[in-house]
Amino acid sequence: MADDDDSVRWHFDGFGRDDRLCVEIELSRTQIAEIRHLFDRGDDEWMMKDEYPVTPDLWPALRTVIGSIDLSPEVDYFIAAAPAAPTAP
Repeated sequence: MADDDDSVRWHFDGFGRDDRLCVEIELSRTQIAEIRHLFDRGDDEWMMKDEYPVTPDLWPALRTVIGSIDLSPEVDYFIAAAPAAPTAP
């Protein structure tokens, strides 16, 4: 992946017990580079093909990368990627 590739947007999402989105934080490529080693990615080097559960044992590392965030055992957290929105010419 080229350093100037901005075609992907990563996000950290949290879903409550009612499956409603209650947390959404955009992550930069730099942040993904700092935490991707924590996940079993297989051949998905840049975490672009799947959703990756963020289990409680990963919370301290995640807080180090994205800053202070309240995390709850009542919420299921994931990191996923999506195509970035096109920019206007």
